[in-house]
Amino acid sequence: MATGADISCLFYDHVKGLLLTHFHVYSKLKHVVFVHYQKINESLRAISIFIDKISEKIDEIGYYSSHVNHSNKCKKSQIFIRVEYCKTLESLNLLKSGYYRDFEDEDEYGRKFKRPEETRFDFDDYRFYIKDEINSYKNGYQKIDENIILENLQKSLDKFISIFNIYLTSVIDKLDSKVDFKINGDDRINPNHIYSFNYTNSFLKFYKLIQTDFLHGRLGENQNIVLGVSDIENESIKRLKAYGFTKYHQKLFKETDYLFLDETSPITNKIKNSRNLMSWEDTNILIWGHSLDSSDREYITAIFGLNAEKDIGVRIVIFYFDNQAKFSLLNNLLDILGKNDVEKWMKNGWLKFEPNPEIDFGIEQQTIEKEAS
Repeated sequence: MATGADISCLFYDHVKGLLLTHFHVYSKLKHVVFVHYQKINESLRAISIFIDKISEKIDEIGYYSSHVNHSNKCKKSQIFIRVEYCKTLESLNLLKSGYYRDFEDEDEYGRKFKRPEETRFDFDDYRFYIKDEINSYKNGYQKIDENIILENLQKSLDKFISIFNIYLTSVIDKLDSKVDFKINGDDRINPNHIYSFNYTNSFLKFYKLIQTDFLHGRLGENQNIVLGVSDIENESIKRLKAYGFTKYHQKLFKETDYLFLDETSPITNKIKNSRNLMSWEDTNILIWGHSLDSSDREYITAIFGLNAEKDIGVRIVIFYFDNQAKFSLLNNLLDILGKNDVEKWMKNGWLKFEPNPEIDFGIEQQTIEKEAS
């Protein structure tokens, strides 16, 4: 483990080696966040398909049917969307579903037509329909109301974040250790500064007096939790201006500690001045528990950009839980930085992967493991 630095920073997400054993529920918490991150991407993908299909149909024939086909050959006016995307769109309050049957009817001129009616009988046809409030007409042309789509999207995200905050404050923040534990010897971490990607305050029980920045916001009555994707890539979603789903929009809007390694920040100045005529100290950056996922690309590129022009003494240690975790971390890093940069850092000895520090949980360890299982 890197030692002897004048400055050390701990980039903390969740201490997997500690929390999976000692605070068993944290593994569930991380799973919840990851699943919802996937759901955000899935939702944006479904809406992109929905908007594109509608636009194509309008360009083709000038209108579209409210009946969304999900199972067989489409009629001329219908769009086809796979059932899993239809269900996602329904959860976003854009489609409705049910069992329907067509009944013959006629208009005031005696012209016959088929009118779909929901029957609630599961032997009838299971269908998805575009909700009436999504349809709009302008200058005689049919279109979907993109403002309502965006509004429903944002409401869904805000609702989840509110529920998530209740869970964090009512359950996670109430957890406490059942035994005393410590990190012994050379494995002890004593950072000067902590950048936390977590929303909770649990680690402050162990690092009480260390300056901490919560990059993704914090839980609480005035929570400013950031939970989104790294960027909007699809043109249809860009046209919607759905930037509220991106982390950078949320960080700016919610005023989290988003400056990170900004050139004017004190920590950046300390790093740049740590090597001068009077001293020659390395700056150790320790990454513990972070997945290095692409959703935090900007942070990762900022960290590894510190030695870009010249070696200013930045040394990075990435802790891993097991070999599978190390494999995934390296994969994610290669995806973000590319082979050349990762090889450069490792060949120069600036980057190391090390196992999580060993934690001594005391004589009650076996009891805790039984309770957690």
